[in-house]
Amino acid sequence: MTGLAHAVTIERVAPRAQVADAYTPLLAEHHRFRVRAGEADEAEEEGPSGAEARVPRFHLPTGFRPDRTMDPTAYPKLVDFLHRCAELTEGHALSWHEEEWPVAQMWRLAGALWGQEQRTVVVPRLEAGAAALPGAGAAPLPVYDHARERQDCRNGLHRPSDRRAALLSRWLAHCVRGRAQEAPAPVAGAAPAFLEIFGSLSEGRVPDAVVSAISAGEVRLAGMLACHGASSAGTRGPGGVGAGDEETQSAVLAAEQLAKWLAEQHDDFVDKGLQLVYSLLTDDLQHLDPDQVGHLESGVLSPEDCRSTAAALDWQRGLGLRLWFEQAPGESLQFPFQQYTDAFRTCKAAPPLPAYAARHWHEAPEFSASPRHLCVLYRLLELYCLGEEDCRPVDVVVQALMPQAATADPLDYRHAWQLLTLLEAVNFYERLPEDTAAMVIDSFASQLIAVGLWTWSVYAYAHLRDPRLRSHAIRSTVLRHGPDATPAEMDFLQDLGVPVAWLHEARAYARGHGFRTKEFVAALRDAADTSTNPEEAADLRRLAEEAFLVQWLPTHYVGGREAALLDFLAADPVTPYGHTLVKYRELRRATDAARVDTTPPRLEAIERTLWELKDELDVGRPGNSCDTYVAGQIDFQEKAEFCRGDMLTYVLKLHFKLLALREDAAHDFGDLADAPMREHERIKSLSVASWALVRAMQG
Repeated sequence: MTGLAHAVTIERVAPRAQVADAYTPLLAEHHRFRVRAGEADEAEEEGPSGAEARVPRFHLPTGFRPDRTMDPTAYPKLVDFLHRCAELTEGHALSWHEEEWPVAQMWRLAGALWGQEQRTVVVPRLEAGAAALPGAGAAPLPVYDHARERQDCRNGLHRPSDRRAALLSRWLAHCVRGRAQEAPAPVAGAAPAFLEIFGSLSEGRVPDAVVSAISAGEVRLAGMLACHGASSAGTRGPGGVGAGDEETQSAVLAAEQLAKWLAEQHDDFVDKGLQLVYSLLTDDLQHLDPDQVGHLESGVLSPEDCRSTAAALDWQRGLGLRLWFEQAPGESLQFPFQQYTDAFRTCKAAPPLPAYAARHWHEAPEFSASPRHLCVLYRLLELYCLGEEDCRPVDVVVQALMPQAATADPLDYRHAWQLLTLLEAVNFYERLPEDTAAMVIDSFASQLIAVGLWTWSVYAYAHLRDPRLRSHAIRSTVLRHGPDATPAEMDFLQDLGVPVAWLHEARAYARGHGFRTKEFVAALRDAADTSTNPEEAADLRRLAEEAFLVQWLPTHYVGGREAALLDFLAADPVTPYGHTLVKYRELRRATDAARVDTTPPRLEAIERTLWELKDELDVGRPGNSCDTYVAGQIDFQEKAEFCRGDMLTYVLKLHFKLLALREDAAHDFGDLADAPMREHERIKSLSVASWALVRAMQG
């Protein structure tokens, strides 16, 4: 905006390319997968005000029905959308030092929680634990696995929960890759080879840990690491692994080795790093708990070593250890997640801080049980685990939508809007309060406007549930930013169902602001002609007519161009002044004709019209609606008064001629001196009146 004296010039904000790249790819994909709300949904949302809703509502494909069964039509589209968003953000998902890393990982985690292994999904019968069809691949994954019977993994069949856990494991390993190299050593004085092995295990890279063990000459350790995947298939009791189970020998051997070192007092001669790795291989993380390790027969680490290890692990690696080394196949994600949550709530694990804070946490570790902001990824995991118990954790969703859950910028609502629409499509969790959802949508739309993407803000507003609020927000945005919309922008808006009348109305108000009254009036009439709301169309026509009569007409009238008046008033007028001028136009046409009808009935009709016009024109300039929308110049009011006074003068002259023709003096001309006309015209009118009066008295 540039201020020059008393004028204001409005300039369009053009988005910079790099700024647009941070918004438009995901928005374009969201727009491509959009679904217009059905008639039943619109009727349910609108209620009695449905007739006032002007813009349709959009949302992502709703993948699940209210009874939590998959929609065979919408769910594959939702899965495809999740995979596509993950592909678009792939470049930002490699390092958590990237500013966009939380959003990139949010899409991957959403796919692991609510999506499928494959991008294309064919949905057959979707009972939990459904067996694979011959030649058709694995059955689609349900979001939650409530089947109680175990399946025989040795025959190639797995419970859906195992496959879902594999998705989460791959996502978590992808998140934490390379973190061990950035973190401090978990225990002091440990050999680098064993620290490297532990770092690989903390990132879920067991094969790399095996290679490192072989390179270090630890063949027995390499064999135990290689068998760890098989040993984790055993059952778990309250106190850890089952010692007598054939499939848990790797964990049992690790615990026995630790106990032997302690019993023979050889622990002081064993490298701290090797003790740490063996403690992890017991599949019982009580060996890393500073309060529990002293009560275990195989607890070889000191409480100080356990605390330093916890300080060296960020929250995702801390969760990963519980997922990879404590969760048995078939167990719910709730088990490792609750184990980690309990650890951080008791200040035994790193808190799940957002990435912008977590990557600096090791510089000054502080175990806080209640940080101000938690990572959006942690909130999604919490939401998933609570949803398994059929809870409705609205507070968790609200916290996940906070900007600080993903970015240090408290005004950046990009992830919040995307997550809000995604959770609505998942349809597993309780709907947010309307005011909370509206706040997120409005904040994101305002953010888009601020960077010059105002057309996308209209799309964001189109997700508001309240029809009145949705129409009001979109109309306000279009009126403010739509006057100079390009053809591509107009096509985009019309594709969203924005009424064409609003675009004409926006152009009208911008032209009125620039004193371009003729274009203001023409655009208003275009808006009225294209409006589908009769009341709105009438208001627009009234505003156009008032602007014409008060601003455009005086300029044309003073310049002697009355043709514009006659052309404009060819349509039915809607204002009192318009009716008066139509009457004046008809009078001029009747009296300016080559032959005037002078029959008594016709003269009486003309006289009645003259008296009516005299009363209607003999008033000051009234206020009208266009004063609000059109910035008036100083001389407009003077021109309007002259226009009205000049027409009144013509009416008086014609009236006096009529009186002289009828030689009638029985009329009162006392108010002529107060008529709003110029002085020379008043003198001429008074002389005509006097002449008519004298002729009447002379008989």
